Amino acid sequence: MLPRMKYEAFDAEFATFKASHPGASFADFYAHRVLTQIELGVRHATLGPTLKNSDDLTREQFVEICVDGGVTPETRLLDYGCGTLRTGRLFIRRLRRGHYMGMDVAQSLLDMGRELTGRQLLENRRATLHVIDEQGMARGIAFNADVVLSFGVAHHVHPDELAIYFRNLSRLAHKDGALIILTTTIGAGRSANMTWARPVDCYVKGLPGHDLRKITNMYDPITKRGVTYTRARLVFQRR
Repeated sequence: MLPRMKYEAFDAEFATFKASHPGASFADFYAHRVLTQIELGVRHATLGPTLKNSDDLTREQFVEICVDGGVTPETRLLDYGCGTLRTGRLFIRRLRRGHYMGMDVAQSLLDMGRELTGRQLLENRRATLHVIDEQGMARGIAFNADVVLSFGVAHHVHPDELAIYFRNLSRLAHKDGALIILTTTIGAGRSANMTWARPVDCYVKGLPGHDLRKITNMYDPITKRGVTYTRARLVFQRR
């Protein structure tokens, strides 16, 4: 099991960040830390110009998500936690003009995503990107999404901010029948400094206006630092 002191040192770093950035959230700290690492040339698992393990979303996984969400070119898709658009660009190319919206906590991540994806593609497809703040949320709600995708985000949400995360997803997927598709780690416990595995029931309780329609395990359970978990894709539908 990971020594407690390692988490304590990390949590102390977060506390220092909050002290010097009044009103900052863990999501802000996560983005700041990731961007700093990318600028130093450290490869991230899902963000930035070069991935740690080159594990971009595979064609098979992309097709599975489209099938789960009934995603056609006519679908209005909101990508919550779009990061640097490594997943988003696949949907941008598939959807009709104006039918993709991406949201993330940091403008710097969105700007990096624009550069990596190509501004011409974004402009041609009329894809829009917004920071997750009240103004961005208002635009996201007005977007009237058919599908809200949150790929690899939920397990990085701090326990103190989980209610906000669920509330935002519910506000964005407000249309009757709208889907929320999450990919996350299922288990119980903190498996890394910025990663929490949670049971399926946590998501069911967190999204009371939506029914769980499907669970797809994405790989066999593994144990890391004393926590056993698996990666899964959950599909919820608005009542």
